[in-house]
Amino acid sequence: MPRFHVRRSTLVEAPLADIYSTVADYSTWPAWSPWLVAEPDAEITISPKPREIGASYSWKGDLVGEGKITHLHLEPDESVRDEIRFAKPFRSRADVWFEIRQTHDGNLLAWNMEGKLPWFLFWMKSQMETFIGMDYERGLKMLKEYIETGEVKAETRLHGLVDVEPVEIVGIRQRCHRRELSEKMPPLFQQVHDLLEQAGLEHGRGASVYHHFDCKSEEMDFTSGFECNAPLVDLPEGLSLWSLPATQAIRVEQIGPYEHLGNAWSAAHQFLRYRKLKENPAGSFEVYQNDPETTPADELKTDVYVTVKS
Repeated sequence: MPRFHVRRSTLVEAPLADIYSTVADYSTWPAWSPWLVAEPDAEITISPKPREIGASYSWKGDLVGEGKITHLHLEPDESVRDEIRFAKPFRSRADVWFEIRQTHDGNLLAWNMEGKLPWFLFWMKSQMETFIGMDYERGLKMLKEYIETGEVKAETRLHGLVDVEPVEIVGIRQRCHRRELSEKMPPLFQQVHDLLEQAGLEHGRGASVYHHFDCKSEEMDFTSGFECNAPLVDLPEGLSLWSLPATQAIRVEQIGPYEHLGNAWSAAHQFLRYRKLKENPAGSFEVYQNDPETTPADELKTDVYVTVKS
């Protein structure tokens, strides 16, 4: 059976003891779980003494599946080693461990998973490593925030399948690695705004379209710009127009900093798999409900729409 290994890390501005005590305590896990954001009402069972060897954390839900993770070895202020067993959507097990150590750049927290895929899923090894890695990155962002501030200022609201009116978004289309999106997008919005203003064209809310994601290279093909308030007759040079007819989409509302937007996209795709729906290759999109220049980060609102095939 094909083996896989995923490792992601972050720097945390907190003492090693605080990092360890949070990670080793299963009672904190629901606050920063990258999966429960999609199904906060899932059934969670935690051992009475959640920071001891043999303690366990189990979950059961429609979107998150079913499984259990158990503490095997705890090294105070250094590491947490667990075993995770999945019951649904398919049976498997893996080793999970956290490394905590001081580095020249700060206190490092690394999250690892190593295991074997069932033989019938050998073809998914690369995809699994990519998507588990993305989940770990989302989880580490929330865990870092939780350790440093005592809370995670983000909320994910899954609204399910909804009807969507026709949409037109004008913007600039580019490609980049998914980790570069937060750096690439802001100047694109400014550039699109300036081009529309020079042409005397009004626009609506900010929006981005995701045309395609390459799982192997993790390259994203996207357009960033604005909703069209009226049909565009003459498109300014350098801009492209993306149109979507009336359709259905999975809508997820994300409240809080843009760095947690991945939670909304993950929730939408968890729902997509649960309902056995297929994503529309025409593209999916997100609409920014307020202005990041004038809105506190924890009050930002974004609607994510994953379009589905009819």
